[in-house]
Amino acid sequence: IPSARLALTEIYLFQNKGAEALKMCESALKIAPNSLVGIQLYSEALLRVKGKEDAKRYLDDTMKSKHKDSTLSQYYAQFLYD
Repeated sequence: IPSARLALTEIYLFQNKGAEALKMCESALKIAPNSLVGIQLYSEALLRVKGKEDAKRYLDDTMKSKHKDSTLSQYYAQFLYD
């Protein structure tokens, strides 16, 4: 169930367990690749584990390949601003 995996991802991020969060979120996105929460959590986990450039690259690729969603666009803009 992707929602359970995403919940665990949030817990791992809260506990500063970035690598575990990244793995858990990857498994959730395999089941539900268009999950906005999954995309947001995955980019946060990438940011913590691999840095801003990798997270930005992931979001750039996601923005190009996914349908234009206003929530995702807002998250992307906020990510770039921060």
